[in-house]
Amino acid sequence: MRTPAIEDVPQALRERAIEVAGVLRTAGHRAWIVGGAVRDLALGYAPKDLDMASGATPEEIEVLFPSAVGVGRAFGTMILPSADGDVELTTFRGEGDYADGRRPERVHYGVSLEEDAARRDFTANALYLDPLDGTLADPEGGLADLERGLLRTVGDPRARFEEDALRLLRLGRFAGRYGLTVPQDVLEAASAAAPGLARVSGERVASELGRIGAWPGTLAAVAILARVGALVARFDSWGDEALAGTRRALIEALGDGAGTTVFMAALFWNSGGGQASDELDSLRLSRADRREIGALWQLGQALSDAGRRRSSLLRALRELDEPLALRWAGALAEVCPATHGAGRSELARAATEVPAADRRPAPLLRSDDLRAAGVPRGPAWGELLSEHEDLQLEGQHTDRGLALDWLARRAAELGEADQLGGKSRRS
Repeated sequence: MRTPAIEDVPQALRERAIEVAGVLRTAGHRAWIVGGAVRDLALGYAPKDLDMASGATPEEIEVLFPSAVGVGRAFGTMILPSADGDVELTTFRGEGDYADGRRPERVHYGVSLEEDAARRDFTANALYLDPLDGTLADPEGGLADLERGLLRTVGDPRARFEEDALRLLRLGRFAGRYGLTVPQDVLEAASAAAPGLARVSGERVASELGRIGAWPGTLAAVAILARVGALVARFDSWGDEALAGTRRALIEALGDGAGTTVFMAALFWNSGGGQASDELDSLRLSRADRREIGALWQLGQALSDAGRRRSSLLRALRELDEPLALRWAGALAEVCPATHGAGRSELARAATEVPAADRRPAPLLRSDDLRAAGVPRGPAWGELLSEHEDLQLEGQHTDRGLALDWLARRAAELGEADQLGGKSRRS
């Protein structure tokens, strides 16, 4: 472990912190870099962003920094935009009760640094560094805990988790990311507070889970969350022990820091439907992330389909980043070799044998061809064009003549089916 020093902050962030602290000092306030950035410095990591704190109220901050944005103004948090990275500047505050399990009912300003530290979640996040003179403040003993490899809460762990149950997920994330040990009393308090996760908004849960999947320490984080009952408290499908075991095995096969979407695909894996799909939807992910997770699930189903076609594998390769698709397929094959092993091998061959440019061939048939073949406009058009693309990907439709011959046969089949259906309805 290292002593946090302003010299170890990346230059652009360091200069911005010094600038902000200088402006606040002219107004009679001492500003501090606080929380994760100082923790990362202590553990030898370069911080990627900065949170700062001071005694300046939101009203004073708006005067001193006209471009400040009051994203969390009611709780004393202002964003100071900058091309080099935004700074989150928060007023030292004390807090009332957390009636909704997320935010304090009230906050009050005019408190000391020590009182501000007492409201924070973990001692490792209650560290303060003055960017102007390098002074370090550690009122909760966070550095000593980090030195011993411990992740402790500030004060009573039961109170911290009851205030905001999202801290259970943060417990797993920080312990996993930094290889910290969670003391027994903290684990017990987390287990007791786990039911509160059901009240936490999907967006907040998704944000924490996404970081767990993207950061190093994923496996350790999931182990802690499973141990304290956080996953089953929030997601009922984790109560199925066999399914939960498969999911944990998939996460282990993927390895640490595999990425947000593939981690979510494993976390909610059950062939991509039913309850797990509903639970995933409750997180209100972005459309892009939800679409990618759906594509991973579809690939998993295709790999296990005894009648799988190369076209379905090539579609997956063009919908997903190829390394991601192969990593996911490899994990499924490792965990479920009997059902996914052969499919994974076929996917790897398809990725090698078919260049990316050939995975989305120009269609040999157009809507005019369907109209000329006598196919009524409707759902059948999309189905036929999709079938045609499958046959192109399978290497069966290599020229327009073959495609037109196939269309003529399919149009005749559809016409016969319509005639039979009409007779059946009349009878």
